[in-house]
Amino acid sequence: MKNLCMVVALSALAAAAFAQAPADSQNRPLADAVKAAEDAKDVSAALVASQRLDAAALHDATWGANIRKLAQLTVKAGKLADTEALLKARVAGFATTDFADDSAKQSYRVYLVSACSDVAWAEPDAAKKVEIAALAVALNPASDTAVSTYAKALAVAGRVDDALKACDDGVAKGASAEKARMVRVSVCTTANRPDQAKAEAVEYLKIATDPAAAVKVLPVLLPANDASLCAGLTAQQVVDGYKIYLRKTDPRQNAAALTGLANQLTKGGDARPLVVTDEAKALAAKLAGAPLAAYIVPLLTGDYQAATKAAYGKITGAPDDVAYVQWVNATAAAVRCMDRCYNGRAVDFVKFINGTGQTNPIAGVVAP
Repeated sequence: MKNLCMVVALSALAAAAFAQAPADSQNRPLADAVKAAEDAKDVSAALVASQRLDAAALHDATWGANIRKLAQLTVKAGKLADTEALLKARVAGFATTDFADDSAKQSYRVYLVSACSDVAWAEPDAAKKVEIAALAVALNPASDTAVSTYAKALAVAGRVDDALKACDDGVAKGASAEKARMVRVSVCTTANRPDQAKAEAVEYLKIATDPAAAVKVLPVLLPANDASLCAGLTAQQVVDGYKIYLRKTDPRQNAAALTGLANQLTKGGDARPLVVTDEAKALAAKLAGAPLAAYIVPLLTGDYQAATKAAYGKITGAPDDVAYVQWVNATAAAVRCMDRCYNGRAVDFVKFINGTGQTNPIAGVVAP
């Protein structure tokens, strides 16, 4: 089945703006050489160029941004051990590094944390994975990236309770409580602790402010025949989950039912194999006072027009590009649930937002 993604072009604006090297940096030609080699898909040349930038005397923001790229290229060159040794040395020497200014220092710390996270996931050995992830927490214990990477690395190593504690420790030191709770959901789900995962998911939804992340935890809490799952899962994931759901009461293949659902999700129509479940209604009652209540409660109870209007109303007042993209995608997600279809109006709405469609297909839905 075609896997459609509801992400608009602006989704990378914030990251791109931060990642770009300052135009007036004397290190810019070195950074440009790294990019040129990467564009040419020449890993060896890119690594050499990145090493030259790393050896530059001026430790400005351009130099700082290079540490993540240097780590990635060294891993691609098959030198994982060398990369890990580099990161250990850089974290240990962070306090004594001579930076051009405080902005360069903070930029370097962000990229070094990200480098540690990247390399931790590249490391196949569970114990070493934890060791590298711990570097990120040591460098910035309040970093959401550091806390998430460390907690998940601990979980992979079988240290589930330590992983949950790492989330709490991170929050105590300034990390986002919302993001840490989301990590706790992931840890408990991966560790096959379903009851604990459900409890964590409910607590997460009570404080969640990111609509895209919120709908992704719904599969932890709801049966696979619930229509609201279309908000956070791909069409293929919905069909796969429904297949398992059907097998709980009927061991047969149920090819006709699965084909019917697949056709509904891709072609639309009046069939409604996915429904508003009692579990979704009960969950909605628990979230009446949540930050996302205006959106997620009607999504769960089947009032998709209200959910669509709530999300659409947030678009024009979004304070930044990240929030803008979140609410555009949340609007499209509500339309998917309304139509039980991943094509049609959901896709046409995103095209309209991106400027490739002339007419707003949900104008009637969101009208006052």
